[in-house]
Amino acid sequence: MNSNKRPEVVQSATWALSQIAEKLEAAEAMVEAKVLDNVSELIESSCSDVRFWVCVLINALVHHESILPAVLESKTFVRLVAFLLWEAASSTNPYLALCALREISEWPVGAAALIDMPVKFGGLEELCQSSVDWIQRAASLVLDDLARARSKRHHR
Repeated sequence: MNSNKRPEVVQSATWALSQIAEKLEAAEAMVEAKVLDNVSELIESSCSDVRFWVCVLINALVHHESILPAVLESKTFVRLVAFLLWEAASSTNPYLALCALREISEWPVGAAALIDMPVKFGGLEELCQSSVDWIQRAASLVLDDLARARSKRHHR
């Protein structure tokens, strides 16, 4: 799906998938169909609206605790998290990327997976200094989840 040739079509399709993924049964079917493998192509879109709806779709999928392990094990997970971090730090609208990261970090298995990733979370630390309260709060919540998971790991 080349999002740069017909971004409005890809945007609509990604929006539809994100709405469908809110239902657990549909999210399970998407994971089985390896939708994330195709979504990983969309993260490189030059269209910010496409990238926005990719954030919404990821958020909808990882909202389901039973889906999270499959997402964590997908071959594209590291790229998706790197995309969410980049989108949160550089987008004019970082909210959905931060929400998706929070959905992942909120689950203990998700926070543990994030801690083990080869990506840097420095952009989130910068967002904690944002002049926009909700950006500051969302970034802080993700970092709090990661710190809590790291602390639990060291106290075992």
